[in-house]
Amino acid sequence: MIDLNKALREELRWQILQALDAGRPEPVSEAVLLRILKGKAASVSRAGLQREVGYLHSKQLVRIMDGSDSIQWLKISAVGVDVLENTISPPAGIIRP
Repeated sequence: MIDLNKALREELRWQILQALDAGRPEPVSEAVLLRILKGKAASVSRAGLQREVGYLHSKQLVRIMDGSDSIQWLKISAVGVDVLENTISPPAGIIRP
């Protein structure tokens, strides 16, 4: 039986990596990232986004940088780029389309 919530979380993590890669080499604000993801018909809240970014950060796929106005800024790491470019396999918890 497929766990739909798990599949949606794993796909959201992939979409976060893609959005951060598109902004490379500049960081992307959390607010812009949330708008991008909602534009892809993802039902994601700010708390949900922060939870998944935290997961990606724990896997060293993204870097979290604090902005001066308390908005988080995010960048994809070199490991995150390698995952997107299929140089290395994604860790468990991320679905490659």
